[in-house]
Amino acid sequence: MAASHHGQESGELKKLIDRFHDQIAGTARREYPAGRMGAEDDGVLTLAMTTDVRHSTIMIRFGKPVEWIGLGIAEAEYLRDQLTERLMDLRGITAT
Repeated sequence: MAASHHGQESGELKKLIDRFHDQIAGTARREYPAGRMGAEDDGVLTLAMTTDVRHSTIMIRFGKPVEWIGLGIAEAEYLRDQLTERLMDLRGITAT
């Protein structure tokens, strides 16, 4: 999901999961919280991220074809933090 399950309220997490499933089904409502960035902008994108320890790989699933993503500062920092957390998991490093 776009947000980690860590510290996530169950209601908010359920909304993200439901949106991700709607996105896969092609029924997700298009939303543009920062305004539409152009004709190619398909709106909010929910993603799922997991770590495959066996293959030492971080997997990101978008649930639909994606040509590009636009990230604001907060979203870019969040994605960086999520990738860093999973990278540390793969390396066996425990966050303090």
